[in-house]
Amino acid sequence: MELLLGLRRVAAYDNNPVLKHLHLLFLFCVTFTSALALDPERIVVVANSKDSDSVKIAEHYLKARSIPKENLFLVECSKGETISWDDFVSTIFNPLRRELFKANWIEGSISEQKDADGRLNVASLGNRMDFLVVCRIPLRISNDKARLDRDKTDQLQAQFKVNQGAVDAELSLLAVPATPTIGFVPNPLFGQAKPSSLALQQVVKVARLDGPSMEDAMALVDRAIEAEEKGLRGRAYIDLGGPHQKGDEWIESAGKRLEALDYPSTWNRAPAAIGYKERFDAPAFYFGWWKADIQGPVKERNFEFPPGALGWHLHSFSATSIRMMHKRWTGPLVARGLTATVGNVYEPYLELTHRPQGFVEALVNGMSAGDAAYYALPVLSWMAIFVGDPLYQPFKVSLESQLESLDVTDDLSQYVVIREMNRLRLQEGKNLAFAYGKKEFHSAPGLALGFELAKLSSEDGDNAEAVKFLSMAAVVPRYSPDQQGLAFNVAEFLWGINEHELAFKIMKALSISGLPESAIRDYYPKGVQWAKSLRQRREAKEWSAELTAIKERDAAKKKK
Repeated sequence: MELLLGLRRVAAYDNNPVLKHLHLLFLFCVTFTSALALDPERIVVVANSKDSDSVKIAEHYLKARSIPKENLFLVECSKGETISWDDFVSTIFNPLRRELFKANWIEGSISEQKDADGRLNVASLGNRMDFLVVCRIPLRISNDKARLDRDKTDQLQAQFKVNQGAVDAELSLLAVPATPTIGFVPNPLFGQAKPSSLALQQVVKVARLDGPSMEDAMALVDRAIEAEEKGLRGRAYIDLGGPHQKGDEWIESAGKRLEALDYPSTWNRAPAAIGYKERFDAPAFYFGWWKADIQGPVKERNFEFPPGALGWHLHSFSATSIRMMHKRWTGPLVARGLTATVGNVYEPYLELTHRPQGFVEALVNGMSAGDAAYYALPVLSWMAIFVGDPLYQPFKVSLESQLESLDVTDDLSQYVVIREMNRLRLQEGKNLAFAYGKKEFHSAPGLALGFELAKLSSEDGDNAEAVKFLSMAAVVPRYSPDQQGLAFNVAEFLWGINEHELAFKIMKALSISGLPESAIRDYYPKGVQWAKSLRQRREAKEWSAELTAIKERDAAKKKK
């Protein structure tokens, strides 16, 4: 992903009346309307009649969110992810534009005459949809050289002389006539907490329910609803170290905003992605970059995000496919339970991608996930998509309400307690935070909460009490992928305070937890060292052998 600055320097804006109109809207509109809550009755859903999974996802969404059945529109299009411009216009854009005008979702008049790009001509008075939700229809439009050769684009910078892009990004302009197919259009909703009514009428906001499987796409809705009922619980993970300072600044700003909400957080500032040595338990928020394919603990197929989790991995091609389980980022993250995310189908250039800090800011200010995505996106008719239920409100349940209805049988409840401890520590001091956490620990013990209390005890020089909070770790038979980094951190902490036997027991539990090779590389050097120190010869021998075998396989791969 290359850094791009100075969006307004693209000369084509001044020579295209539609672009100029939208740009002026973005800069100068002074008549504002308050951001209203999205209404399920104003959600329009689109499915592919040739794909039974697409229709089932749409029907599931209608039922889950009480969306009227007449709000469902069917198109007959390819079941693939990539589509040509001709097929996009003839099987998706024109049929949808025709039906939306017919049903008065877009007001104005429509003609069977077509523009130079084959799209039905319209005279639009604006749209009245809160969102257009597409369910497993094609994802991206391939570059069309014939169209490029036909259109004169000398005013555009070279990197923008493409007409490839996201299907969803083109559908955002359904209500605007004669928009260019080459380059991008400024988003008049970008950074607007109170968009003008005209801007809202012009832009068709688009969300996508899709994923590697039909079940993954449906879970986007179910997990959003669960989080709205129970509250968004977990931790924040901020993974910096990308190729441009600007991207790091954006992600860092988002992380600081989440910390201001008292979410416990882990920061990784190294160029490498978050690895197995770092904890990655209960990631309610994840913002990172800059790796081509999914990496680290989240790569494991049985890794699971907590319900309602949000975020993304910023990469130029994070969403070239959304139906792959182990390649790129958007699809794999959805498959592992991330509830709302974004991605890029082709190279977008950094300045034209979603801004993570803007996304978090909008959520904090009460926007839904869908509206926050448009608040954070500078341009339309380009490469970005939003995946998730646009109605989702992650902060619908406040911290106070979560504390009042704390379910001690739910393991995620300990993260609500930790968040309250963070708030108390900042406002009332460490002692009060510790007393509160200790009281809650007795009714709802958990390893994450125990670790927080153990660290506080150790800070005060009471290692004996610290051990009491972590004694449960010795009886855990094995650890799930999201808990393995936490367990390793706990083991290192215990070894550091000379609780060697307990630390070793945790390492043994980790060793039978089905560790991937990357985790073995990270954990077993310590494990072998500890085993030798405690004269545990069998484990020392077994773990050394596994490390040696992995090194030999690595060497063989390099020779190939």
